Amino acid sequence: MATINDVCKAAGVSKATVSRVLNGNGQVKESTRQAVLATMQQLGYQPNTLAQALATNTSHAIGLSLPHFQSSYFGSILHHAEQGAQQAGKKLLVVNGKNSAQGEREALQTLANQRCDTIMIYSRHLSETELSQWQHEHAIPLVVLNRRFSTSTLASFGLDQTQLATLAMQHLLTLGHRAIACLTSPLNSETGQLRLAAYQQQLAQSDIEPNPDLSSLAIIVLARATMLPSSYSLVA
Repeated sequence: MATINDVCKAAGVSKATVSRVLNGNGQVKESTRQAVLATMQQLGYQPNTLAQALATNTSHAIGLSLPHFQSSYFGSILHHAEQGAQQAGKKLLVVNGKNSAQGEREALQTLANQRCDTIMIYSRHLSETELSQWQHEHAIPLVVLNRRFSTSTLASFGLDQTQLATLAMQHLLTLGHRAIACLTSPLNSETGQLRLAAYQQQLAQSDIEPNPDLSSLAIIVLARATMLPSSYSLVA
């Protein structure tokens, strides 16, 4: 396997010049840069990306943690994240958060060990406090998807789950519906809890008693159409 010294010798340049070409910094003549790149290709030289990351404190990699990969929704997020990373000239490293608090912690640590420049995490289970503390301890910028936090030190964006569930319920109630079931994400997640609370609040304001029989009926209807994903909860 070719080394950086082999590249230096074949191209007739110093190790510092090869490093500047690899890292994309410093002044290097275009003709020299092209000669170094051609030599690396000819020798089959593969730079040690981890060593580069350690030396330059940047890996040109973006980390992404998703709860799972078993839906078109998360597939779409993955597709657009990969497209965005590619357009920016970055690598995208993807880890399964296993739809649990411990899985999200392990995913963050795995991506941190890869020295990602920043990490995006679709977090359902870790608190705002824990995520902020993790970012502070590791000095790696976090972007939290599907959540809306109050702190200015932690980047986050997502939908207003309470507002959306309220609008959906108000629409159904305006149409005269009274027997309404709620299909939501896991109830151990903030998203599921916010949607359920809005659903229950609208029932209460309309003087509608929750009907547990609706859950069984909704499950039967869904089972006939498609398999109910394990990552959802049905309540009534």
